[in-house]
Amino acid sequence: MADPGMDFGGALHCMIGGDKCFRQAWAREVYVNLQCPDDHSKMTKPYFYIINEATWACVPWCPTHEDLLATDWVMMGENG
Repeated sequence: MADPGMDFGGALHCMIGGDKCFRQAWAREVYVNLQCPDDHSKMTKPYFYIINEATWACVPWCPTHEDLLATDWVMMGENG
């Protein structure tokens, strides 16, 4: 796991690399990932989605100003 204190730019870099990230201010079972569509995807552009492992809800996600300016982002682990 990455050191606490990562900004959104660092989290984005991790997500582009295939890792999941979460904010320390969130419940531990909630994380964000970046989906990069391929030739078999219905979506045509990359998008963020958020997952709540407690309910397995998976929905599109758009960061708030608070999320973009936060410095409590943490990487969950290498590629999953």
